[in-house]
Amino acid sequence: MAGTTNEQAGEPIPHRLGGFGDEKPATEEIQEIVDSVKYDFLKQSGANATKFVALYYQSQVVAGTNYRIKVDIGGDCYCLEIFVPLPYTGNKPELTSYKKKETCKDVCHS
Repeated sequence: MAGTTNEQAGEPIPHRLGGFGDEKPATEEIQEIVDSVKYDFLKQSGANATKFVALYYQSQVVAGTNYRIKVDIGGDCYCLEIFVPLPYTGNKPELTSYKKKETCKDVCHS
């Protein structure tokens, strides 16, 4: 991963084939994905969101795309895992899990 090193050898750690990529700043497209699952997240989590802003994301290509997206809901940050199916299916993005983070600086992991 970019910027990630093997602590013992000081060497870059390669991407794991089929795994999630590096964390990147959220784009407008990522914000749209987050917005599409906002209602489900609020209903399932019971969280009180004063805002709902995607900060960073990671992606994994499968039969569609899995996303881990760090979201600031105003005072708290959550990592949302969202599956976006291939377009031909006609299915909408699906919130598959979420986890509250200690701080907004924490990286999203499974």
